[in-house]
Amino acid sequence: MELARGLGWSEIEATLPGVAEGAYTVDAALQLAASLGVEMPIAREVHNALFEGKSVQRCLVDLLARESKDELADYDRWAARPGGERPRADP
Repeated sequence: MELARGLGWSEIEATLPGVAEGAYTVDAALQLAASLGVEMPIAREVHNALFEGKSVQRCLVDLLARESKDELADYDRWAARPGGERPRADP
């Protein structure tokens, strides 16, 4: 809410009584996603709003402007990687 009001992350963080879930892990999630070749547009925009000074409104506009696609189109390629698991077939 405070980001949407225009406050910067450093201002918000200084007043928090606890931990802001996701704020401290978004960069690690993006690094893991990049290493696996997974696109995470929402996490990218969370990073942009927190650490790049991008307005929440602009993040939302950019997310909604993305071309729609089949989110599972690359699943077979990803699941075939070493360590990738395929879901079990229904009995």
